[in-house]
Amino acid sequence: MLRRKSKKKESEKSISEGEEALLTLDKSQFSFYRCHNVPSVDRLEGRYKIKIGSWTDRYLILYCEYVLYYEVVKGSPVPHDGDLPVGAIDLDKVELKSINFCEEKVSLGGLIPKSSSYENCIELKMDTGKKVYDILIQFDSEENTRTWLSVLRARCKNIQTIKPKFDIVEVRATIDMLINKYPITNHIKSAPASGQEEAWLQNAIGYWKARNKYRKDLRRSKLFSTVYSTSVCRYIDWFVMSGGEAGAESLEKELMMAEDLVVNGWKKNASEGLNTYEEKIASINPEDADTCYQALLEVVQKVRCAEMYIKYYSEVYPSTDLTEVESIKSQWSYFIRLLQGYLDKIMAKRREESEGALRRLEAEKQSENLFWDQPDAEDDPFSDINIVKL
Repeated sequence: MLRRKSKKKESEKSISEGEEALLTLDKSQFSFYRCHNVPSVDRLEGRYKIKIGSWTDRYLILYCEYVLYYEVVKGSPVPHDGDLPVGAIDLDKVELKSINFCEEKVSLGGLIPKSSSYENCIELKMDTGKKVYDILIQFDSEENTRTWLSVLRARCKNIQTIKPKFDIVEVRATIDMLINKYPITNHIKSAPASGQEEAWLQNAIGYWKARNKYRKDLRRSKLFSTVYSTSVCRYIDWFVMSGGEAGAESLEKELMMAEDLVVNGWKKNASEGLNTYEEKIASINPEDADTCYQALLEVVQKVRCAEMYIKYYSEVYPSTDLTEVESIKSQWSYFIRLLQGYLDKIMAKRREESEGALRRLEAEKQSENLFWDQPDAEDDPFSDINIVKL
């Protein structure tokens, strides 16, 4: 009696022994949904033919340090979200010099050598330590072939150069620190409320310095799946991505908008009205305290804007020429001294008037005390009584 093969056994049979031998990683971490939807450095994917033992249709994804491949799904252009890879090429174990175009392959396995020609195909060798695998991948166009070849060579070189010096534990600790201290935000580009400018300034400078210091390490971490995990990949992308990269939200884009909307706004505010302010000062009554005080507040704000602009650019871009803004600050500072001088004179005059009024009041009080301290004899009811000494 013939037994019907189960679907599970048929599925297992469709996976070649070569593919099974290559899959040494934890498959559960590489569901198709995760690897297909989470961005990675120069991620490539598509349905191609791969030969490890025999030619097989597979869906390939270049993800971190692996070329993962999944079983194709009949009637669907891509695998199911929950599908796990049936095999993986570990690029850390691929011989860099072995990655080449493969136009012809000669087999010496039989009595008579056989030559096979291929179109849009690349070859590579992977040494697992137990066996060296010859792998062929055939693509659907010359353009895709060249793209994959170029990216695979670069990826292998980067991984094999960086990995020996890459401290995964330290980088993970750095990422945890950054997530807590500099979380994802879209508020840096928003102008700070009045009185909060200094706090905003320190926060923005902190983000810039952190990005400049740690961007290299976090960008490298995208090459390694053990670091570029589901829990932190969004933060890493946000932290390292360039401002205009695929139109995505990023820290760099947030800080660039902050410069345009807030920091450069401070310079604009500081510059406005400077050329005509001498005329305005000339029209101010130097004895009108309210007018002088309001003008002083306005000028102080101008100087403050210039100072915050200077502080930001001297911290973030130390080589920036700030001569123009320093000059603006200096000119406004002159008007501060002038207006402060007006107010000082007004206050001195008021103090003098106040002190004069106090002196007059004290004199009048003393005069009244003298009058009451010396009563007339006629008004003293005891003035005619002789005191008898006992």
